[in-house]
Amino acid sequence: MLNNNNIEHLVLFDGECLLCNHSVQFLLRNDTQQKLFFATLKYAKEQGIIPPDMKVPDSFIYRKNNQFYMESDAVIQVAKTLGGIYAWVSPAWYIPRFMRDIPYRLIAKYRYKIWGKTETCAMMTPAYKKRILDYN
Repeated sequence: MLNNNNIEHLVLFDGECLLCNHSVQFLLRNDTQQKLFFATLKYAKEQGIIPPDMKVPDSFIYRKNNQFYMESDAVIQVAKTLGGIYAWVSPAWYIPRFMRDIPYRLIAKYRYKIWGKTETCAMMTPAYKKRILDYN
């Protein structure tokens, strides 16, 4: 079993959201260095990965070296971790956060209406399952 405290790059996501699930699939395919690990927000709350006093969005959190990033900050940090072509997102860091978070929050607010919900996990390869804490 993985020790979640030693994981440097942990993506926490809404396990019911189809957009979030597709995003995880995308990250698994494109994380060529296999730095990223994943867990649902529900699992993260149950396992104490998220501090109990932290205000938690219901869509996406990125924990990098025990620092938590949310909303557009999380997207930028994940893109930087992926590197390569995805690092083009990095300059967005210079746009004020309140402006970056507007489109993020709109997508998060309507993600169920646009993409829907799921009650089942996507089919995962054994290699991908090793990187998802809920499976370990």
